[in-house]
Amino acid sequence: MDSKNIVITGLMGSGKSTLGKLVAKKMNRELIDTDEYLVSHFGSAAEILNQPGGDEKFRLTEERVASDLSKMDSLVISTGGRFMLNQKNIDLMLENGKVVCLKANPQDLVIRLKAATCETYRPKFEKAKNKLSLMECLERQSAPYFEQFVQVQTSGRTAEDIATEIVSLFVNGYNQGYR
Repeated sequence: MDSKNIVITGLMGSGKSTLGKLVAKKMNRELIDTDEYLVSHFGSAAEILNQPGGDEKFRLTEERVASDLSKMDSLVISTGGRFMLNQKNIDLMLENGKVVCLKANPQDLVIRLKAATCETYRPKFEKAKNKLSLMECLERQSAPYFEQFVQVQTSGRTAEDIATEIVSLFVNGYNQGYR
């Protein structure tokens, strides 16, 4: 069995946390959520972002997380929504991992995020007057990064079916077009 990490990325609301748990269970691997790792090692996103120069400090902190995790094996890594919008993080994750990008229709993302019961720090979404417009904008901004990876559609599908597809992709070696 390949010891490379399985990295699950996508926009907020695409299902990264849910699918990370399912894939980790199916493959008997440890799950690391980059947001949780960041908080446990460096402090909360809100604390970092609310400092002077917070955006830059947060980006550098995420790069440290990427560097740490790229040195580990046989993990399922669920990323934060903007974690893979940094080419340095992508390059680090690809050193010892295979990346799957979850896709969903922007309308579905808005519905999922409004229904979310977890306490996740999502200031852009919370402040947005037009949440659908925000998600469409984020989709456009993330496209150049996310297009580098195998895309797995989550809209209209069960989490179990999606997790099975991700495991199958990993076990079968991620055929052509996969980085």
